[in-house]
Amino acid sequence: MKKLLIRFIKSLTVFLIKMKLLSPLVIVRVDGGIASQMHFYLVGMLFKEKGYRVKFDLSWFKSNGRDLEGTRVRNFDLLKAFPYLEFEEISLCDSIFFAGFKYVNQNKSLDFIEEEPPIWLLSYYPYTKDMLDVMMPKYFHLDADVLDDYSKNVYNQIKEKDYPVAVHVRRGDLATYNSAYGSPVSNSYFARSMDFFQKNMDNPFFFFFSDEMGWVENNLLPELDLDGNYMLVNGNSDDKGYMDMFLISVCSSQITSKGSLGKYGGFIHAGKDNIIVVFDDNVERDKWGGLSDKLFFVS
Repeated sequence: MKKLLIRFIKSLTVFLIKMKLLSPLVIVRVDGGIASQMHFYLVGMLFKEKGYRVKFDLSWFKSNGRDLEGTRVRNFDLLKAFPYLEFEEISLCDSIFFAGFKYVNQNKSLDFIEEEPPIWLLSYYPYTKDMLDVMMPKYFHLDADVLDDYSKNVYNQIKEKDYPVAVHVRRGDLATYNSAYGSPVSNSYFARSMDFFQKNMDNPFFFFFSDEMGWVENNLLPELDLDGNYMLVNGNSDDKGYMDMFLISVCSSQITSKGSLGKYGGFIHAGKDNIIVVFDDNVERDKWGGLSDKLFFVS
């Protein structure tokens, strides 16, 4: 009965569009943390730049709003970080009329770009080089006004350093093997990455960002030779990840781990001279390889 109803509504929607009584929509479902939200926004902008009308589905945040383990909160923070963005959320009528046009694209190819509305995009889609090097800085401009007092203080400390380097240590739901992300990065990867900056840059100072700062302090720092040239940025909770991303973007370069937060901070960095260090394994190569000249792979 439900499938018959959806087919009927789909046929009705097509008719209404042909009669120009309904606008064909590209609907993009949004989920995840701030980096994922930015990804989905860029997917929408790929279609908007073609002249299509784009709306966003935020229902995930009302029904789920958690990380992969279901423990850490994931709020819709996109408009907190970038309050100037043009953003239109779907209405109840949209969710009814376009229910029959849901599209996943399990092959994870760029074929989705060629789709035409009406379409409801329900999956994570591959990046294009333009999305990272052109669209990312075009659409996302951070302003220090979005920061709280703690983050503003860290921001000022970053600006005082000769060569601040952000170190993003993703733990939480990616602290163990994950089918989508593979194994977590190794401590030796962080050591080699920092050694690169210590040998090639004048006076690097390392700012650590993590969702498990206690683990960083007890398990990672003892293996590093930093001679006190570091700071643990420990004031932002799970619901303030966008502030961490802002601070990461202010740094001269970024050392990243699995996930996208550190990388996105690097892509929206003001300028083209920063280095985004990425862990060199098959998962990261498949996802990020060849997409930006900023990327520097370290095993």
